[in-house]
Amino acid sequence: MIFNNEHWNSFLQKEGLPKALPKPAYKDKEKQVPIKPIHLIDRLVFIVAKGVRDKALGEFSHRFEDVGTYDSDLTQLYKLEQEEAKKDKGIAQALQDLKSDLNRLRDYWATANRERGGPDEEDTSFATKSSGKKKSMTTFAAIAEHVRDGFLALQPSADAIALSPIVARWARESSSAPTSSTTGTTTTKQHPNLVEDLSHKSHAAQINKPVQTPFTINHWTLLKASTAFSLYHNTNFIWHAAGPELGLLKAQAKGMGGFRTMT
Repeated sequence: MIFNNEHWNSFLQKEGLPKALPKPAYKDKEKQVPIKPIHLIDRLVFIVAKGVRDKALGEFSHRFEDVGTYDSDLTQLYKLEQEEAKKDKGIAQALQDLKSDLNRLRDYWATANRERGGPDEEDTSFATKSSGKKKSMTTFAAIAEHVRDGFLALQPSADAIALSPIVARWARESSSAPTSSTTGTTTTKQHPNLVEDLSHKSHAAQINKPVQTPFTINHWTLLKASTAFSLYHNTNFIWHAAGPELGLLKAQAKGMGGFRTMT
C-alpha cells in the first residue's frame, strides 16, 4: 500500500490536525515573542537558549564590571612626549598639530558613518541618522580604509620640524621607514573627502603623499597611535585607524618585542 498525499490529508482531517504548521516565531521578526511558545524550536530559542545566554552574559558582566577601555600601556608614549613637550617647543607644536589632525579624522569617521545610515559596527557615541535622509553609498570598509590611509599620512608640520631637531628626526624616520608589508610595496591612494577635510585645514596632514601599507614602524607612527588612543580609547575608531601600531605598543610594553602577521 502506498501512503500518498491523499492518505496523509485524510489522516490529518481524522485527527483534527492542521495541514500546515504555523510559522515559528523565531523566523518571523514581526511577531511578538510568545510567552509560552508551542513550537519546539521556539521553546529552544526563547526559553532554553535565552536562559543560558542571559546567565552567561550576567556572569560575564559581573566579572568584568570594573574593566574599561583605558590602557596605560598604550598611552605611555604619549605621556612621555607630553613631558618632553614642556622643555621642547617643537615637540609641543607637533603634539598640538597631531591632536588637531586626529580630531578632524575622527570627525570624518563619525560624519561618514552617519551619512552611511547609522553608527559604525560598535561605536554608538554619535546619534543615528533621522528617518527620511538618503543613505550614503559609501561602505563601512571604504570609510575605514580612508581613515587608515589618513592616519598613516599624518606627518609633523614644517613649523614643528623647524623648532626641534628631535621632531625633524621623527619626520625623516617616518618618511624613509621601511614598510612591514610582506610584499614591501608602497601605494598611493587618493581620497577626496579626506583631502578636502584635512589638507585645507591642517599643515600637518599630507594626504596626497604616498603612504606605506599596512603600517610602518618608527617613533612618530607609534606616537600617533598612542596619541589617538589617549584621545579616543572609548571608541573603535582607533582600532581601524591605528590597530597594528597599538598592537605593537602593547607587545613592547609586555616585553614581547615584536609581532607576527596573521592572515
